[in-house]
Amino acid sequence: MQEIQRNIKKYEVVVIGFGFREFDARLNAIVLRDQDGNPSGSIFVLKNLTEERDLMKALEDKTTALEELNENLEKKVMERTEEFEKINRELERANQLKGRFISNMSHELRTPLNSIIGFSDVLLERTFGDLSENQERYVKNIYSAGKHLLELINNVLDIAKIEAGK
Repeated sequence: MQEIQRNIKKYEVVVIGFGFREFDARLNAIVLRDQDGNPSGSIFVLKNLTEERDLMKALEDKTTALEELNENLEKKVMERTEEFEKINRELERANQLKGRFISNMSHELRTPLNSIIGFSDVLLERTFGDLSENQERYVKNIYSAGKHLLELINNVLDIAKIEAGK
């Protein structure tokens, strides 16, 4: 038998074990030397690599699965971001339409309302003749209700302008 002259580190071998089952193992060996430096013996250590390789395979599988999950997550984030951007554009457009609607409606309501207020003011000034007590009370109600409604419409229009940043 040939003598081992140097140390062996991480040398992989196939070992035939109990029941003639083969398994991969890692061999480490050191040469023991006497005081004069002559080889006097050896120590061999065999480590079964089956469990280590199974763990490495499981780790690779989990890493691959994690990479796939990460890729899917990135794809979903991109899809959701696109959806949110689209919804945001739609909301901006709806907000612009709302602002235009409020502005147009305010104008459309103020025009006839100013006419009602103006005519009731002319009637109260008795430009076309005297009013009975009931008529004067009704015209005053029309005038004050018209002024109140005009104030509400102007407030709504001011709020719409503020929202529009004007």
